[in-house]
This record gives sequence, C-alpha cells and structure tokens, in this order.
Amino acid sequence: GNYVRYWAPIQKAQTNRLTTSAIQQWVNNLGKKNGQATANKQLTILKACLNWGVKQRIVQLPENPCIGVTKFKCQPREKHLEAGEQYD
Repeated sequence: GNYVRYWAPIQKAQTNRLTTSAIQQWVNNLGKKNGQATANKQLTILKACLNWGVKQRIVQLPENPCIGVTKFKCQPREKHLEAGEQYD
C-alpha cells in the first residue's frame, strides 16, 4: 500500500539515528510528492509512534526527534452534504 511508499526512507533509518532535520526533509519530500495533508498525517503517526517508543524505553533517544518539525499549513476541507444527509 501507500504506507510502504511513504515510510521507505524512515524504515531504513535506525531509530536512535533519526534527527529532526532528517524527519523535516522526509516531511518536505512527502509534501511535494504526495500532498501536504498526507505529509502532515504521516508526521502525526510517526510522532505518536516515537512518543510511545521513548516512553516505553524501546527507542533509545532522549526525546522525540519529531519535536520541532514544521507541518504544512493546509486549508480545512469542506464537506458538501447530499440531500437528506445530516452534518455529524
């Protein structure tokens, strides 16, 4: 699926060698190739995974290297309702 494509550069890196600048470059490249919203979502997923790994002491890093990575500013999507459909 798409995750293999999105995550290939990160999967090759050892977690204890991930840097904020390397993650920023990954996000920027994802944004160019796959869209800014996709890049932001993948960063959110990576950040959550690394937060858990650091907290559980599985990842040997002093802190999450996603801290300080800048997300893209994206416009929120508009939802268009069909006739009879209700907004949740």
